[in-house]
Amino acid sequence: KAVELDVHMSRDNKIVVMHDDSTTRTSGVEYIISKTDSAVLRKLDVGRWKSEQYAGEKIPFLEEALATIPPRCIMFVEVKCGLEALPYIRDIIDKSGKRSQVAIISFSLDVVSASKKLMADIPHYWLRSPRIDSETKKDIPYDNSLIKIAKENNLDGLDLKYYMLTKEFADEIKASGLSLWTWNT
Repeated sequence: KAVELDVHMSRDNKIVVMHDDSTTRTSGVEYIISKTDSAVLRKLDVGRWKSEQYAGEKIPFLEEALATIPPRCIMFVEVKCGLEALPYIRDIIDKSGKRSQVAIISFSLDVVSASKKLMADIPHYWLRSPRIDSETKKDIPYDNSLIKIAKENNLDGLDLKYYMLTKEFADEIKASGLSLWTWNT
């Protein structure tokens, strides 16, 4: 069992759980997370947009989300902010008592590589979307360069969009000693 969430860092260095870098879509009020203090962010209702039953929900801190991980479940923490957030994320994970249940993912190779150096015992996976051909505008299949780059950066594996993944490439990833995870949206 696994769950995934996205994190950003607020202006006052709090790690908050939010998909977007702004609060507009979920609260109807526009704040850029990195430019706003967490006390302001926490006053927002980010549940009502989904359904009345979620009205009053607040933006969670990473430590609150980590506290909800049930036994035998992994939480994939997607880091959507920069390198500056990594020491704060590490400290939160260290204090959570759930270190063995956390994996770090990011589309940023710099972030996931630096995070791996900071938290070597935690699995780290490089998130990748397929590249898009500039002429045809179609997705380009994944290639072995991803395996090479992941291994050069001491990552534990790749996290790829499922529909562009072939069985052959999945087999190559596994044969290289890397783990493979997929995502669908």
